Amino acid sequence: MPIITPPDPDERLLTELAAMYDQLDPVPEVVSEAARAAFILRDLDAELIPLVESMATTLVRGDSDNWLSFALEGLEIDLGSRRERHGWALVGQVTGAVREMFVHTLAGVEPIAVDSMGRFRAEVSARTLSLRLTTADGRRLRTEWVSL
Repeated sequence: MPIITPPDPDERLLTELAAMYDQLDPVPEVVSEAARAAFILRDLDAELIPLVESMATTLVRGDSDNWLSFALEGLEIDLGSRRERHGWALVGQVTGAVREMFVHTLAGVEPIAVDSMGRFRAEVSARTLSLRLTTADGRRLRTEWVSL
């Protein structure tokens, strides 16, 4: 005959406390996105382009634009984000010869078209992202994961 153990009253209390905290003080979405980003879409062989400047500007309506600058040996990326109706718009410019560029988000990977002057624009749904690019001479580079 199997042994049946009664439910542990402490387990029930812990479950109720967890539900209460999830409701009263949930984990911010940006923290959850950053945690997931640490485990997915990694390219350990790519060289890291360090963040050299970060700036947020507040517009008249209370909206804000975020600007980030990355730089590494003859390559610079200026990246801006702006809230749009159905997500986020990334705009920027890359200085240096780039063969291809991609934006990695928690939702996936999207190519970014870079024009002859180095300008680019992309629509993304998630604010946590990393840029990956290949230079004209074949170097594989990436930015750290950032939240805009």
